[in-house]
Amino acid sequence: MKKIAFVANDLSNLIHHRNHLLQTVVDARGYVVVLAGGEKNNRDTFFEFQHVRIERFSFHWSDITLFLRVLRFVLVRRPDVIHLINLKPYFYGGAAARIAKLLGWDGKVVVTVPGLGRLFAAVGHGGIKPKLTRAIVQYFLRKSMKGAVVTFETASDRDFWVAHRFVLPAAAVVTSGAGIDFSLFQISNIEKSKETLSVLYAGRLLKSKGLDVVLAAAEKNDNENIRISVAGYKESDPDAVSFEELSHNSKINFLGGVENMGRLFARVDVVVLPSRYNEGIPRVLIEAAACGCVPIATKFPGSEAIIKEGETGFFLHGNDKLAQADELNQLLQKLQREPEKVKKVGMEASKFVRSNGFSSDDIAYIFRKIYNV
Repeated sequence: MKKIAFVANDLSNLIHHRNHLLQTVVDARGYVVVLAGGEKNNRDTFFEFQHVRIERFSFHWSDITLFLRVLRFVLVRRPDVIHLINLKPYFYGGAAARIAKLLGWDGKVVVTVPGLGRLFAAVGHGGIKPKLTRAIVQYFLRKSMKGAVVTFETASDRDFWVAHRFVLPAAAVVTSGAGIDFSLFQISNIEKSKETLSVLYAGRLLKSKGLDVVLAAAEKNDNENIRISVAGYKESDPDAVSFEELSHNSKINFLGGVENMGRLFARVDVVVLPSRYNEGIPRVLIEAAACGCVPIATKFPGSEAIIKEGETGFFLHGNDKLAQADELNQLLQKLQREPEKVKKVGMEASKFVRSNGFSSDDIAYIFRKIYNV
């Protein structure tokens, strides 16, 4: 029985985004072990779970415990494959796997880079601390990624890693996102209002994800036929907008965390993501597009994988929050007057994501070959 270990920032996030990868191993009669941060195991799972402490928002001396836990796990349990997802798991876990190789472990290392994230969002910019952090991370990535198979969600991220000599071109694989179960995201048969434009921001409640742009656009909106909603769970990230602030904002409808996103998207016309950093192919845009929503996003490689301007969605081109808020407000005003265009673009977006390798089955097939199960 092939044993495959996954190391990730957060258990809930892993299950939400990549449960099909865990399931595909079990379906092939493999054994799955998950080492992850976030919640401690309080749910029934079909895999073995070990909780590890991961400080997600800064590098800290306590991170050494992650390195030691992964090293000990690999040397004692000797998995056939270890799959490292997110920056800290592949930074510390990659180093642990390299040392384990020197000590006789002969398993395979797989790394998934969901996006370049905030650390690499502005290479060459920032103060001394972020530049120093980037330099240290880059140095150790070049050492620890040797021999690993590294997967990316966009060719742009792959090219960045290859250019910085973190990975060899032959060891880099590009997938179309993390994989979506399209059976959960269907176009509604219910006829939507032709007068009201329903707009949604759904995701992490972070300014860097563009929530501040959405809120600024909402402040500018005086059209009662444009209704802007925000959905997301409470965040401990220092960049987060608080529940209290959102709950008291009269210009938006704050929904809080929503479990059934397919049902919510089915009632929405437009989904907005004015993110300021490269995050791979945003899951929310794929899911929304599948439900026939019009995606609007800032232009970065992940959004370009889904949006063809005016055909399957729209880009925001402004260079700062206020410029993007103005542009978004003007675009929403225009779309509210053109319900047939909204419907057409939404249908084209749905067709596109359903026929271009974004499904969970498509992604699971790629990883089955990588895991060799």
